[in-house]
Amino acid sequence: MRFLQPVLALVLLLVCTSLLAQRKCAAVEYQDLKRQTGKVLESDEQFEQVLADKIRERKKNKLNKLTTGIPYRIPVVVHVIHNGEAVGVGRNISDEQIISQIEVLNKDYNRLNTDASNTPAEFLSVASNLNVEFVLAKQDPIGNCTNGIVRVNGERDQWSLGRESEFKALSYWPAEDYLNIWVIKFQGFLGYAQFPISSGLPGLEDENTNRLTDGVIVDYRVFGSDDDGPFNLDPQYNKGRSTTHEVGHFLGLRHIWGDDVGCSASDYVDDTPNQGEETYDTPDYPLADNCSSSIMFQNYMDYTDDVMLNLFTQDQVDRMITVLENSPRRASLLTSHGLEVPDQTLVDVALTSAELPGSITCAENRTGRTPLTITVSNGNNANIAQVSFNISANDGPNEVFTIPVTFTGSTTQFDITALNGLVLGENKLVLSVFAGCDQTPQNNTKTLTVNLIDNECQPFILYTDASGQSTITFDLSKPTYARVSVLSTIGQEVSGVAIPEATNQTIPISIKPGAYVVRVQLGATFYTRKVYLQP
Repeated sequence: MRFLQPVLALVLLLVCTSLLAQRKCAAVEYQDLKRQTGKVLESDEQFEQVLADKIRERKKNKLNKLTTGIPYRIPVVVHVIHNGEAVGVGRNISDEQIISQIEVLNKDYNRLNTDASNTPAEFLSVASNLNVEFVLAKQDPIGNCTNGIVRVNGERDQWSLGRESEFKALSYWPAEDYLNIWVIKFQGFLGYAQFPISSGLPGLEDENTNRLTDGVIVDYRVFGSDDDGPFNLDPQYNKGRSTTHEVGHFLGLRHIWGDDVGCSASDYVDDTPNQGEETYDTPDYPLADNCSSSIMFQNYMDYTDDVMLNLFTQDQVDRMITVLENSPRRASLLTSHGLEVPDQTLVDVALTSAELPGSITCAENRTGRTPLTITVSNGNNANIAQVSFNISANDGPNEVFTIPVTFTGSTTQFDITALNGLVLGENKLVLSVFAGCDQTPQNNTKTLTVNLIDNECQPFILYTDASGQSTITFDLSKPTYARVSVLSTIGQEVSGVAIPEATNQTIPISIKPGAYVVRVQLGATFYTRKVYLQP
């Protein structure tokens, strides 16, 4: 439906509510937040005018992938943020479940979905396909092979919208080269997506921060389709259509009813019937409302259950094509190196040895006086310019080092001077080495242990002075990004501060008397303390 009343902000975080309930969006609230913080300056009117002009130009020239037969290709990286479960358990969903979701996207967007036959006859003339291929990334940001799936222990049961920057920082690939999809257990919502901007003209958004959050978020219980396996999916949303819906927002589609109650709002699409509000559950066809005798509740941009959704329209497709060909961080996806398999010629790096004393002190670990010594072999003497090391302590977040290398002969040696995430006592380290597209990854990983023997292992001190002022003092060997979050007993953040480069300094923490959990992020490592401040 198309009317000229603007109803949404340019950057639209489209957030859909709770499992076992209904999908509702916080679009207006997020619109206000983004504009209040100055992260988006382009108005709805500006976006829609630019997009309408470009759609007319594209139709006039008739140049697009649909006419050439060449599909648009979009590289996808799926970041699975789990809570320490084994692969295939709970939040740490299986590769098969992820692959099933990619297949749903490719079927839905190309109108190859088996339930396309359920589209009512009156809508068949406008049902269309995007001619797109969603591809799990084949190459990571530094040129190594990947299967497009990244798994990170976020050390939380679930995540809220207010923690967006925190869980996205755990795992992020450049948004200009990859469609980032974060799969999490989401508190109160099914998912959301960041809306595109109209063009690359400066001043439309805060480029430095918006690119770090660009992508799609989906709850793990609605990601994938039970047509492909016995996955633990919500029975209302078990066909992967939540992700189809959110990717639609990522490509510039608005909700079919225009995100306002009544007949005057618009989704800026001519061939969708005017619709007064969202639709839920499994209604019978035809369904009338105050705006139309038959609304298109089968459209992927409505809110009916997954089994009801089965089409995009031609004008929706035209809109997505225009966004793909013109919008920053959308057009660049089509030429991303993530679509291509890296050079596989004879690469066979191996982790020959990894040596570390049986015991170290915190001071030694921080200053690097007792380094981890690694020996790497180049089995086929391939031309390797750099290698990457992936280190995980105690099954925590992965730390990645990328180091230039020149092999003199078949081996070379590296020293890594500090290890993050260690705790008092015995620590398990998992170390892997990567280079290019290694043909024999089975010799790339070793597990070793180290004992931390003193009792001052956390690089900060949290205390309350005689006046009742709570403070935190950092003891860091080098400038490190730090964030301190004070959470209530029900998980709500009551105070927080971020320090781009913390070193050795003391800062106050503003909290009233009571019980709290203090969460400290240092780089990619998180520490948690329970505190009680007496009145």
